[in-house]
Amino acid sequence: TPPSGGNPGIPGVIGGKVTDGNSDVGVEITSNIKWTFVKAINQDDVDITNFIVKKKSNGSLVSGNVTIDSTKKIVTFVPTSIESGVTYTAEAKAVHLLDGSGTTTAISVDVTTI
Repeated sequence: TPPSGGNPGIPGVIGGKVTDGNSDVGVEITSNIKWTFVKAINQDDVDITNFIVKKKSNGSLVSGNVTIDSTKKIVTFVPTSIESGVTYTAEAKAVHLLDGSGTTTAISVDVTTI
C-alpha cells in the first residue's frame, strides 16, 4: 500500500525523508523519489543519466521520468514500474549549480518498497 498521497497501483516505501551528511541535497521518498537541493541546479543536467533508480540486487535500471520544478531545486523521479518488497538504490550524481559556482555532492540512498 502506498503512503497517503502516493500513486494508486505503484508501491510506496517505508520512510520519508532521508538525512545524511550531505549539505547539498536531501531525499524524500514516497511512491516517487524527490531530491531537494539547497541551491538551484542547471536544468540541463536533469535527466535519467544523472538521476538514477536501480534494483540493488542486480543493478538493473528502473524506467521512469525525471522533472524539475520552477525553482530549479526539486527533482522528481516518477517510476513507470517498480516491484513491492524490493530494495532499490536512488542516486543523484553531482550536477552543475545554476549560478555556475560549482557542482553538488552526489548522494546514493537505498530504499525498500512495501
